[in-house]
Amino acid sequence: VWPWVRGRASDYGRHATAADLDATTACLVRLHDHGGVDPVPALIEDWALSGRADLERVLTEPRGNGPYAAETTELLTSGRSELHEELARYDGLVTLALSIDPRFVITHGAPHAGNVIHTEAGARLIDWDTVKWAPLERDLWHLVDYDNWDRGYGTVVVNDNLIELYRLNWELSEVADFAVLLLGATQESPDHEIAMRELRNYLA
Repeated sequence: VWPWVRGRASDYGRHATAADLDATTACLVRLHDHGGVDPVPALIEDWALSGRADLERVLTEPRGNGPYAAETTELLTSGRSELHEELARYDGLVTLALSIDPRFVITHGAPHAGNVIHTEAGARLIDWDTVKWAPLERDLWHLVDYDNWDRGYGTVVVNDNLIELYRLNWELSEVADFAVLLLGATQESPDHEIAMRELRNYLA
């Protein structure tokens, strides 16, 4: 049973206002500075790419007979070379990350607007199934393209290579998930339409 949190929630996507962004980054400061908790071995970042085996499989031989299979196959085929390049780029960035040995902190993993409730006491992060001990860039890559994104965070120096690593991690994992879902679909649904739209955004 989870406690009820009173506040204002938003949909998945970008933070709507500068105030919402500032409150979210201030919340991340508190999280990243939190000490006194021993890392959970199963939750320590190892940079394994979720869905990689599935992605490599559907890039080699996309299969499906459902209503989304033809377009999904076309997108994967046309994007195959670029996706292989991005996988290689990701591997290189992981090697770099291992060599620099960045500081690990508690990270949420997906601090987009849909995972934040704004309360009278400030922002509260929800949906903690993505938590890991990892470099702070795992959270901050979601925010760095906002103007003055660090206003609510304070003094921080981010590693651009780690920002790129986590951007690729997210995008490649999403492509894998959407492709598998759409190739296996047997009928149309609102969720499948959303997945199709997102896959087009990545690959079209």
